[in-house]
Amino acid sequence: MKKIYLLLLLQPLALALFAQQNGHPQVPEPVNPQKDKKQFQGYTIQLTPVPGTYGYDIWEGNKIVFRQHENPMPLLSGGLKKKEDVFKVAVWVIKEYKKTGHWTTDVLPHIARELNIQTN
Repeated sequence: MKKIYLLLLLQPLALALFAQQNGHPQVPEPVNPQKDKKQFQGYTIQLTPVPGTYGYDIWEGNKIVFRQHENPMPLLSGGLKKKEDVFKVAVWVIKEYKKTGHWTTDVLPHIARELNIQTN
């Protein structure tokens, strides 16, 4: 179990190093695995660095139940640049899952407006 936890902690670092080596832009602000997480309705949302933006994992207990490491807003080039916006999206995804029983990967523009996410 300790090895799995260590691998999960090292994953964001490896992604950041890979992004630097391949010339991809870095996220505006580094991700801190200890601080960049949030509890919501029995789930833990953990931010992860993705080249040029942020991704997130949703945990239920000690199991990842959903992983979003691509831009959740296909019409927004470059992805989300604010950690707060990523948390808003993740909370919305959890709410949708509780309503529909399905994890959704795309956030449409009208949802972004409802969440007060700047898309320009």
